[in-house]
Parts: sequence; C-alpha cells; structure tokens
Amino acid sequence: MRAQIRGAAATRHGTILTWGSEVTEWTNGHARVLRRNVNFGEGGCAAPGALIAAESPGRSAMIRLPLEGEGSPEVIEPDTEFSDCLWTRLLGHAGVLVAHRYSQVRFYEPGATTPWPYQEIYSIYTASQQGGLLESDVDEDGFPDLYVGNYWMKSPAAFELPWRIFAINLYHETETAALARLALFGSKDLIWAARTGERVTWFERPANVRDQWIPHPLDLGLDHVSGLAVDGGTVFAADAARVVRWRNGTVTELAAGFRTLQLFVIQGELWSVTPGGVRRVPQRRK
Repeated sequence: MRAQIRGAAATRHGTILTWGSEVTEWTNGHARVLRRNVNFGEGGCAAPGALIAAESPGRSAMIRLPLEGEGSPEVIEPDTEFSDCLWTRLLGHAGVLVAHRYSQVRFYEPGATTPWPYQEIYSIYTASQQGGLLESDVDEDGFPDLYVGNYWMKSPAAFELPWRIFAINLYHETETAALARLALFGSKDLIWAARTGERVTWFERPANVRDQWIPHPLDLGLDHVSGLAVDGGTVFAADAARVVRWRNGTVTELAAGFRTLQLFVIQGELWSVTPGGVRRVPQRRK
C-alpha cells in the first residue's frame, strides 16, 4: 500500500521532510524513509534532529519525534489542532511556536518534564481560524516579529514582556477565511493566499506598519491554494489541479493534473509535495 503524505516542511539542510503514514526525507527527489507505521496529521515542522508533528489527523497531541534511531515520541502538548508550527529561537529561548487550535499563539520550550511548558504569546478571537505562521523583523527594530493569519505580532524586547498585535487585513468573514499560506515577498512585503478560497494578495507594507497593509490582488486562477513559495520577485502557487507562476503581472501555468500539498524552492528548483510523493516542477513553460 502506497504511503500517504499529509504534511511537509523544508529543512535547513536543503531537504524536504514529509509525513503522514510514513516519515520520509527527500533529497533532489530521492526518498529515504525514516519512520514507518505512523499516522500523523497535517500539522508539523522540522526541528534540529527531529520532526514536530500532530500525532494523528484532527484533534490530537503535538509530539517531537527523533528522526534517527528508534527514539520514542515526546509529547509537547497533549490536546491540540494546528496546521503550522515553527522551530525557532525566540528572544534567546529555543522552542516551537504554534497556533494552538488555530487561535492561541504559544511558544513551547523543552524542559525536564512533558508536556513541555509554554508561554502564551497571544490569543486571537475572531470569527475565523488563523493559519499561516512566519517569523520576520516586520518593524525593523532588531527583534523577530511574527506573521499569523490576518495579523503581525510585534515582539517585545524581553521574553517576559507582552506581545502586541496589528491587523494586516480583515479576511475573517467565515470560519476558515483566515486559514492561509504565507510567504515573504522582497524585503518588506507579504504574499497571502487563502487555503479555502480564490483570494491571493500581495500586501505592500505601509509606511506605518501598524496600519492595515496595502492590498494588490493577484488573479492566479486557483481555488483553495495549498502551495505557496516565493523566489525573488517570482510567486509560485498551486491548488488541487494546477501549479502556476506569477511574475511582473503575468501568470503562467507550469504544471497540471495533480494535487499539491506544499511548494518549496530549494537551490532554485521548484518542488511540489503531492499526497503520493515529491516531484520537481519545471519552471520554463511558454
């Protein structure tokens, strides 16, 4: 029976991790199975020597799984649901950020006990679940801020101090409208793509970053955008049927006929993660 892929992440070593019924590392399209007989959900991210993942589809535990050897999973959070997480160093502390149950941004830090202790960064109360998670110094004050769903979150100067939140857009009309794929665009801007609709927007950073950002809608002809990647001034996006490229206002179809779960650009090559594997997408198409 063919392995089923539900989630994927790029690693710092230029490989792609996929998970679902197996955990697999992909290097230039070649697969190496690291774990079999698992049943992980979509949510997850790469961590040093490990995978952070949802233990099963739907509401379940968030675990840390060592990638080499036969080490057992370690429970980070026993009861959660999420689509995105991010292993990072936050104001001198190493750990994992997650939009817990699509609304509470939390930072879990490895400790002597399990589940891991966490700090509540911010709870978002809107009509929509929040999806998409990136780290960037939005206001250029030297501290890494966060993009989460409809918002960016301003980092304090010290770990113990509170964060502040500012709206980039008001795309939360329905329960799932704010579930997004996010990608940095240039040095200051953001590409925002709806995972449950057709909306793809280039958001230009305003002079005052605390104001709502300047939208430039991109008509890519996609629905339910599942893959998003940026390489320089080029935007790549995909849904259940097509992979397209946007550059200088021109949209080009690069591939069709398969479902993309995630897109990654690695050393100039575009890779599509599908439910059955990882495939390279040629970028030249007339």
